[in-house]
Amino acid sequence: MNLRKRNQPGPQSSWRSSSPGSPRKNRLSLNTLVIPASLLLVYVSIAPFILLSHEASRSANNVIKATTSAIAGGGASSSASKPEQGNAEKRRELTQTIQSSSFSSIIQSASSVANSLVYGGKRTKYFQDKIPKPDPNYPTGSFANCTADMITSTKASESKAVSNHPDASMVTISCREIHFRAPLSTIEKGGSPIVVGVLSGAGGKGPIHRDSIRATWARDRKGVYFIVAGPWEDIEKEYNDYRDLIWIDEDEVYEGEESVLPFKTETFLYIMNKYALEGKAGFEYLFKTDDDSYVDLTKLENELYGKVDINYWGCCTDEHYKPLRHVSMKWRISYELYPEEYYPRYCQGAGFAVSREMAQCITDEENIKNFRYNPFEDVSVGLLAERCGYRHTSNCKLIQQYRTKDITEIKQKKRQNIEEINFLPAATMKGKILQHRVKTHLDMYNHYKCALEGC
Repeated sequence: MNLRKRNQPGPQSSWRSSSPGSPRKNRLSLNTLVIPASLLLVYVSIAPFILLSHEASRSANNVIKATTSAIAGGGASSSASKPEQGNAEKRRELTQTIQSSSFSSIIQSASSVANSLVYGGKRTKYFQDKIPKPDPNYPTGSFANCTADMITSTKASESKAVSNHPDASMVTISCREIHFRAPLSTIEKGGSPIVVGVLSGAGGKGPIHRDSIRATWARDRKGVYFIVAGPWEDIEKEYNDYRDLIWIDEDEVYEGEESVLPFKTETFLYIMNKYALEGKAGFEYLFKTDDDSYVDLTKLENELYGKVDINYWGCCTDEHYKPLRHVSMKWRISYELYPEEYYPRYCQGAGFAVSREMAQCITDEENIKNFRYNPFEDVSVGLLAERCGYRHTSNCKLIQQYRTKDITEIKQKKRQNIEEINFLPAATMKGKILQHRVKTHLDMYNHYKCALEGC
């Protein structure tokens, strides 16, 4: 078993808070649109013949309805729904296409609008700020798919049947079969608005960190699960005793271009979305963190509970940063694995939340199964967020990744040979929800005490 020390991936920089804009009403008058009547009649008359099958013909009708509705300003949702920010721009673009482009371009544009209005078989509000297009000035790998010849992909000869263990199942993530065991009967009961997934190591300091969390911030709490890998025999007893472990059948590789961390994180998102009860009875948010973090769950619930406009939350980048390439850099990535010039905006791995709505899109088979592997779990979720069309809401004051601004600690994010800070500053939970880099059981207890007493 290859067990290495866990650190946070991704390029580091100074962060500034950002949040999605608020949707606003915007209606475009029909008087401003000039559509050649003959062209529109030709479009309506021959579209069904281009799309030959019954299903295709039905899709053509939907295209026409959706296009007409979009141009008129009605949107594609129910009559109670209103067009939101970006509506006018979309209609202007579509109108210009109809006036100036070839007929095939018109069909393509109309189909694109209609298809974008459907998710999971239901009509949704497309024209809103939370569903932006990727910035063409910052090309990322969000829409790149995995291939069978990638080093992390499961080859045909490696495929195996699911274990007969009652908690066993399998999911394909980035062309890799991930076999897992999880306390499904417990997960199915739900009962927690925010379910927390804690990435932890099966060996090393992992068991100590898990015991510290069970005795402090997860004490008497439902919905806190530890995601581990490594040999099943190493964690079988703990799994049966506590019923709070999610185990994946992978080696504990934490660094390099075969890291298990993205598979842990995305398996957690998949399991919760698939097996938890539907709607709010199951959960409202999933929160990912690490086993050297203290999380004030009461503050976290107060921050997120009942919010309808937050889908991706944490301490997030406000710019598109370039991947690190030099061999001396800890979080480097090769051009072979990630040839794109930029990363998407993403929330740092110390702690971030995704809504159930976003979790549903991430774990949709076309996304989680096919998107290209990235070894950094925070960047990986950022890629999926952009793929699904979600912007982050950032608050770096509430998510504290570092304990101090001391040069010894800051250098850790740049140099691989520095493993621990040489001191532990006094614990405090004032003005924050999460404190990362809590290194000992005593340190975890002191943060717990501060969370209770307000220090």
